[in-house]
This record gives sequence, structure tokens and C-alpha cells, in this order.
Amino acid sequence: MTEKTWTARRTVLRRAELEALVRKHARQEPLVRDRPPILVRHAGITRIVDGTNRINLRLAEGCESVEVIVLEPLPNATGGGRAREWQARTKRKLTRRERVQRLLDRVQFLYDILPGLTHQPLPWLGYPTAKGGADATERWAAIEKAIAGSEPRSALDVGSNVGFFSISLARLGIPVLGVEQDAACVRIARYAARKCRLRELSFAQMTVTPRTIRLLPQADVVLCLGVHHYWSRSFGFAAATEMLSQLWERCAVAMFFDTDEGEMAASHNLPPMEPDSREWLAEYLSLNCADAEVSHLGTFRTSSPDAAGGRGVIARNLFQLARRRAEASSDGFEEESVAPSHARRRELTG
Repeated sequence: MTEKTWTARRTVLRRAELEALVRKHARQEPLVRDRPPILVRHAGITRIVDGTNRINLRLAEGCESVEVIVLEPLPNATGGGRAREWQARTKRKLTRRERVQRLLDRVQFLYDILPGLTHQPLPWLGYPTAKGGADATERWAAIEKAIAGSEPRSALDVGSNVGFFSISLARLGIPVLGVEQDAACVRIARYAARKCRLRELSFAQMTVTPRTIRLLPQADVVLCLGVHHYWSRSFGFAAATEMLSQLWERCAVAMFFDTDEGEMAASHNLPPMEPDSREWLAEYLSLNCADAEVSHLGTFRTSSPDAAGGRGVIARNLFQLARRRAEASSDGFEEESVAPSHARRRELTG
């Protein structure tokens, strides 16, 4: 039952005025319980007049006027029958609107995924694999194992694509923000998040550049998967390296990183990774991410654009950068990490 809100109005009425007020009160629709009562005070006794119990009008003879307290509904009250009817109509309209919106979201989702998911799967929506052959589930298994026990309180997924890694993190109970520049990918990711009923997962459409990277928030866990080589192609390798360093500064616990290697590296303005891409990348990350303990998590398949304009399956090394904590030396003072030489840093960043 809807709670009613009334305001009291105290007045003095003559007998005829009181009878007219009660008759008017009795004609109000719909039911008696939806109408405010009239409180009539006479001879120290307060009686309730609801328009149907006329015995309350039998006042003492010779009484020309009585004190009346009329309870009237507030302008924003929802207790009246008409108010309830209006609420029901509004609720029906909202329900219809929600149903139509869900239908439109579904149609938009089916349109956006055409001709298929290329980078990341969405197994929770019935798409267990990506069309391009990338196996994101194996990479996620390695990341999940790496963060087990650290209990991160927040996560940032830069280049979230359709949200596979963001959703996987959110399903562990971690608040996640995914950042993606492609509008269709953001729509797909938001639709998947709603379907999975993840309230602490959000996606922002944003193009990360050397200037806008400062807008990214800090987080315990940061994912930088498959975006570094795009930064290098768009802004140059030196700018991409600086962006990587700034992204690492926003990471409190661990960052996960991969980028194009081998034959694909040259098309993205990446330098030759000699003698071995794994060793070169490990040293590159150590030199440009201060206080980072770099570990190799494995080599995994992923998709990348080829020279012909299509997509091919390549192998990438996945790295974890863990924030190195200061260790106390034998004399009780904290030991600080030694910064890499500027010459070697310039050599790797070009």
C-alpha cells in the first residue's frame, strides 16, 4: 500500500459549512480509504468524519460552530487514487520503453559483431572463440594466476576491445574501467557487461594519446595488451615509450604487457628486436618502467593485421611488471633501485 503524505489545516466552521464540506468529501473518488479524513473536535472529543459515518455529525444542540482539522494531500503526494493510476501508467510506459530499449540494444549488438569477433571472445554471450584465431582465454589464465593472492582493489584495461579481459577481472569482484577508442567495441562491451550484471564495470570511449594518457586514473592492476605498437605507429616509438612509462606510473601493483614482434614490428615503427624479442622486450620494459620487476608469463597466440590488410595469427610474449617494493638493508636503511643508464635507455628508445 502506498504511503500517504498529508498537511493539516485547522479552521472553525459553522454547522452548515461543515455539512457541505462532508458532502463534498463523500463525493470524492475513488474509494473512501484514498480520501483524507476530516477531524471534528467538539466538547474536547475529536471525531473522524469520512463522509459515510454521518453519526459523527450529531453535535450538541445549540452549537453553532465547531473546530475542524482538515487533512489535505501535499501537492507531491502519491496517496490519491488518481496519483496511483498515474504512477501505474508511468510504470507501464517505462516498462514498455525498457523492453524496446533492450530490443534495440540486441539488434545493435548483432549488427556490431558482424562479421564476427576478431580479437577477443565473449563466452558469456555464446561466443567462446574469436574469429581471427586469437586465444585470449590462455592469456587470461596466465594473468589470473599471476594476480591470485594480491587482492587488487581496482583495474584499468587500456585498449579493452570488446571487454573480455575487463569482464574477466570484474567477475573476480574487482572494479574495472575499460578504455577503448572504437565506438562499436565499446557498445559491445557495455552490452556484455549488462548481460553479465556487472555493476562495478564501466567502459569509456577514449583515444589515448601522449596528451590524453594523463587523464587515465590510477589502478592496482593495469592491462596494456596489444596497444603499444599502435601508439608507436601513430605517434612514433619514442612517444610510445614515454606513454608506456606514464601508464606504469599509474599502476600500483602489477601491469601486464604485450606488443607486436618479429615481422610485424617494422610495420608499426618498432625497432629490430635483436637478438631475441623476448630478451629485448624484457630489457626494454626494465629500463623504461622504474622499479618494475619484469617476469615472462609465456608466449600466446593473438591476431594482428597483416601486410595485405587482413588479419593473421601471430605469437606474442606476455610480460608481468610487478611493482618492486623497497627492501631494508642490513643497516636498517631502505635500498633504492639503481636507475638504468641514460645511454642504454636512448639506445632502446631510438
